Amino acid sequence: MASMEDTPKCVTVFDVDGGIVNSRQLMRGLSALAGDLAAGRVTNGRANAICNVAGKMLTTVKLEQQYGHKAAGDAAGPMLMLFQPEAGAAELGG
Repeated sequence: MASMEDTPKCVTVFDVDGGIVNSRQLMRGLSALAGDLAAGRVTNGRANAICNVAGKMLTTVKLEQQYGHKAAGDAAGPMLMLFQPEAGAAELGG
């Protein structure tokens, strides 16, 4: 079993049990993933797979915005809510 020091930080940000619910969480998770990769806590292959999934999620959000998200009989909302930074959000450079 891996120690807490070896556990990738992106695991807690991505909330593997609850899933990614908004773009802010996705950005934080990818940032943590970059740190985990640099520190050697994740393999290149695992990081690549996570980035591929993140790209597909963002493509889905783009398609939902472009064409809508409701399918026939689908009462669910959008799959991933985009984070809308408030005016002057310093943490995102805005």
